[in-house]
Amino acid sequence: MNRRQTVWANYVRGDGMQNDLDLRRLAESLKQWDDQQVLITKRENGDVDRTIMELEDVCVTHAGQSIDPYFSQTYLQLEGDGRAVMNDTEIPMPSASYEIPVDHLHDADFDGTKLSLTTDRGTYTIDPL
Repeated sequence: MNRRQTVWANYVRGDGMQNDLDLRRLAESLKQWDDQQVLITKRENGDVDRTIMELEDVCVTHAGQSIDPYFSQTYLQLEGDGRAVMNDTEIPMPSASYEIPVDHLHDADFDGTKLSLTTDRGTYTIDPL
């Protein structure tokens, strides 16, 4: 079994639900990029957003239930200072945190050089710079 298969074994079930232990393993795998800059690309509803972050930590957080279906209960949370990149402009992030909702995670691919996640909302890619 190769490294990617080991990390992602039983990660995503057919119903879009994930195992919390596997989410924590994913967060631990991403810690290899701590103290490095990463590019986070989010593709959602035809829009593409890019954020450059100095990654300090990665964890899984649980927000609890909400009556608003847009809010997620579980997030992959990336910590660190960052800036949104738009055309020729960079704008500092309002907080030192970037949250990726993973309640309805359908696909996850991590090969040690790039992470791609597909959820009901969109596709997220994290690349070290």
